[in-house]
Amino acid sequence: MRYNLALIPENSEFFIELAKNFSLNAQHYLLGNNSLPHISVCQFICNEENQLKKIKNQFSHCIHKTFLIHFSALRVKPGMNGLTFIELEIKINPTLTNFHQENVNFLKKLHIFCENPFEVNYQPHLTLAAVNSQASFQAPSLPISLWNSDFTCKPVLGASDSYWQFTHPLS
Repeated sequence: MRYNLALIPENSEFFIELAKNFSLNAQHYLLGNNSLPHISVCQFICNEENQLKKIKNQFSHCIHKTFLIHFSALRVKPGMNGLTFIELEIKINPTLTNFHQENVNFLKKLHIFCENPFEVNYQPHLTLAAVNSQASFQAPSLPISLWNSDFTCKPVLGASDSYWQFTHPLS
């Protein structure tokens, strides 16, 4: 199964509303009821229940942390299978980078590896949608508060689908 240790913004509805701007062209990935807004820390595959228990135990120690996230740009990024990803780029900060690295190292000890770019290649972002690369769309005007505010996020371990959408938190 696919899992994701991610940061979930406290005001998820705000990001779901932003994503709706791309709903006409979205393919496979659009924030909403089946795809929660998130910033991936570590995406991984785990098929062994014993290892998943160890991971849940490790990650349970960080659920009380909070992170202040500042968005820096709207990024349109070509992807695979004819998709283009619309993402909010995050200003990297040492707290987030260290948290990412701690969790990458923990997973490595279990011989589980991050499926998302990691370590020096880590590019934290919040994906709003994936659109058909052939489709034309106009980037919406985004609220100024998106760039002028810090957003509080909490770490959550959850399940992901085949497109790495964060579908639901694990209990």
